[in-house]
Amino acid sequence: MPAIHAILLVRDEADILPVTLPHLLSFCDTLSIIDNGSADATWDLLCAAAAGERRVMFLERDAGPAHLHLRGRAFEALRGRGVLREGDWVLRADADEVYHADVPRFLREGVGPREGRVFSAQHQFVITRAQAAAMEATGTGLDLPLERRVTRYVPDATPEPRFFRYRRGMRWNAGHSNPLLPGLPARERVPVRHYRWRSPEQMRRRCALRASEARRSAHGTHWQIEDWRRWLEPDDAPYLRTWSPDTPGAFDEDALEHAPPLVETRLARARRAAVYCSGLVRVIDRWPAARGVDVQRVPGASVGARQA
Repeated sequence: MPAIHAILLVRDEADILPVTLPHLLSFCDTLSIIDNGSADATWDLLCAAAAGERRVMFLERDAGPAHLHLRGRAFEALRGRGVLREGDWVLRADADEVYHADVPRFLREGVGPREGRVFSAQHQFVITRAQAAAMEATGTGLDLPLERRVTRYVPDATPEPRFFRYRRGMRWNAGHSNPLLPGLPARERVPVRHYRWRSPEQMRRRCALRASEARRSAHGTHWQIEDWRRWLEPDDAPYLRTWSPDTPGAFDEDALEHAPPLVETRLARARRAAVYCSGLVRVIDRWPAARGVDVQRVPGASVGARQA
């Protein structure tokens, strides 16, 4: 069986890590973590989780500018130490996501033998205006577990890459959010419950942090939204759906249980297949420009690393 190697990038996620760390360790063979300068209890939680856990292969702290390419450092460390094997899966993990699937079974049965890149089907869990007002006024719901506190969601058709099938020549160079030549996209997408928003206080802190980071380095326009209330949803919005672990039968059939497949034109699929299925990708991997060098540390970063 191919192994699953998760690479997790975190920043001020102390409120949700007690949920997502055990979740990742329930199906991953190794877990590599980079803390991008947390100011809350995140680093202490990570160190406590790593103590005595042999599957935590890489743990590092870096307070440099936020960028998804930081994961490449852990990838290159695993590759250099021979941890990654041909055909293994590398997961670009997020600290606020829970996979709504039996991940090993999905990768085994839902992904074709020549497919090498799996996208997620995001289901964005949100907080409504009335819910936020009640939380702020009386603390209503704040004492509930996450899955019972945040139960409204919006299906999101935007695919995001999450799993990559490793090949020996694969590299993840500086400046890249994903490995180079990351694989033929799988048609089926793995469903994810994305808990971006968990409480008014968490929303306030996250928006302030993102706006600060957006002033340091380039990010999407959504990082520039400083008013957290703009992310609240109307309570009667027709597009909102509801799920909780108490009512598993409440899923919309096409929303969480059956993620919509990735849609590609025939020409785009044929071009990608020509690269990945013909063996051409392994030739390209040998080019100096494709091999590159191991990911360099971000200039000015404050780094303290622990490698098991």
